[in-house]
Amino acid sequence: MAASSNRANQRRAQRIKVTPRGEIIEGASSVKVLLQDLSDEGFLLICSKEFEVGQSLALRVQISPGAFLECKVEVRHSNDLGTGVRIVAMNELTRRAFDLYLEEHFSHNHGRLG
Repeated sequence: MAASSNRANQRRAQRIKVTPRGEIIEGASSVKVLLQDLSDEGFLLICSKEFEVGQSLALRVQISPGAFLECKVEVRHSNDLGTGVRIVAMNELTRRAFDLYLEEHFSHNHGRLG
């Protein structure tokens, strides 16, 4: 029974702690964000604004000098502790760069990916 309750408390996707800065772009305005953690499915963002669950947003994050991750995300939850978003669209080139970024960080932080 204890093992099943532990599994129930675990998140589906493995996460890594990160601190890249980025921005949420809403039309002509943008809001600065700090990524708290990420997985291959989404991000936990820290920002000064709360968003509505289900809201679609454009996210731009600098993952290394001169390299940016740009994708569309959907808000899964938003409160004073942070905003959780799920990736809903990313072009193929960006996806490959993001996958490499994840592999590097998982191998440095956990010794393996997945």
